Amino acid sequence: MRHVLSRNDYEELFGPHEYPKRTTAAACELVTRGLKANASTLDYLANKGVVAVPQTDGGRRLWERRHIDQAAEHLDVIESFTPGTWQHVLEDTHPGQDIRAFREACGNAPDLPSSHAYFVRTVTPGVPGLGIYAMVHYRPMSKLELAEWHRLIEQARGQAVAA
Repeated sequence: MRHVLSRNDYEELFGPHEYPKRTTAAACELVTRGLKANASTLDYLANKGVVAVPQTDGGRRLWERRHIDQAAEHLDVIESFTPGTWQHVLEDTHPGQDIRAFREACGNAPDLPSSHAYFVRTVTPGVPGLGIYAMVHYRPMSKLELAEWHRLIEQARGQAVAA
């Protein structure tokens, strides 16, 4: 699982969680980790025996960490990725490093909203043959860049096509 968040990165970046989780919560965790999943996907994996998830008397599945990790491994193998994960695949960047870099940039620019729209993202090439990821960096947009961005937004709003 090179381009999705590992269990350790997920728990480090998003805090400890309570387990077991219901199916919808397990799917949300997988999406946060970069995998395309929903409750129906997880029900399918459980019904097909890909993941053996225990059920309550009422028929609800209770997903422990190991069950979610098994589903994550399967979804990774079949490349069921979110669009953001596909970006990491194409760039050969590590999602955890990307999140950490963005959070650091936000911390260094407390006057800006914590939104990707206010930061410039650059990628420094890695060395794929040696297993070295490309590195992601963020910096706040300059006042000139922000002004240009706002100008483009206003221009696009003025040219909006009526449906």
